[in-house]
Amino acid sequence: MQDDETLFKQAALNDDRAAFAQLVKLYRLPAINYITKIIKDDYYAEDVAQDVFAKFYFKRKSIYPVPSFQTYLFKSLKNAAIDWLRNHKKIEELNLANFDFPIKAQAETYLLEDLKKYLTNEEYTLIVLRFFFDLSFKEIAGVMQITAGNARIRYSRLKKKLRRLRK
Repeated sequence: MQDDETLFKQAALNDDRAAFAQLVKLYRLPAINYITKIIKDDYYAEDVAQDVFAKFYFKRKSIYPVPSFQTYLFKSLKNAAIDWLRNHKKIEELNLANFDFPIKAQAETYLLEDLKKYLTNEEYTLIVLRFFFDLSFKEIAGVMQITAGNARIRYSRLKKKLRRLRK
């Protein structure tokens, strides 16, 4: 299977619907899960996710050279969910510690749940984006709206904190 950057490039430059369909298939459930944790409504989360994917499809040529498709997608999902909350007067404080991200293995899920109680929202977000989504510091910076250097520093501090917790 091709990576998401290649698929988005094919969809944008070659009008390849199959490539875009693969992207939707790959990110549909994580997108809905991510939005559900923000707006707390499964039904509307599906609508918001569908709207974001539709906007991506129709604007794919104008947004094509994105540094990271995954980062751009999750940032767009977050913004769309916040817009939905504003429009529906259900603004609540976003609590990233309550998010359930798609995680690769069952053992990692238990480890993450155990760590949740010791981490701040920002630390939890950083560890999920770095270890479970395999994002670079630059991509993490884009999602968390910080600089790449700041993401690297927070990561270093988080490693030290996790070492102390392990002892």
